[in-house]
Amino acid sequence: MPTGGQFVPPLELIAKDGKKRKVQCANAEGLLRIIQSISSPKAEPFKRWLAKVGYERLEEIENPELTDKWKKRGVKEQIEYAI
Repeated sequence: MPTGGQFVPPLELIAKDGKKRKVQCANAEGLLRIIQSISSPKAEPFKRWLAKVGYERLEEIENPELTDKWKKRGVKEQIEYAI
């Protein structure tokens, strides 16, 4: 993570006109931190959903037998497990 609490460090990219420009960019962790920092009540449902999904993922790691239930439901591909 960038220092100074900065979640979106500038990244130098080449624009359509061929010139290099610094653009604000964030990886997945940075995006989640940005969402976490939003104090608007409109962001709360999304924050709760992210917390729920994160909790479920921790449960899956702790209890891998949950994946057996998914196999019975027809989940085959790794991406389906992620969803």
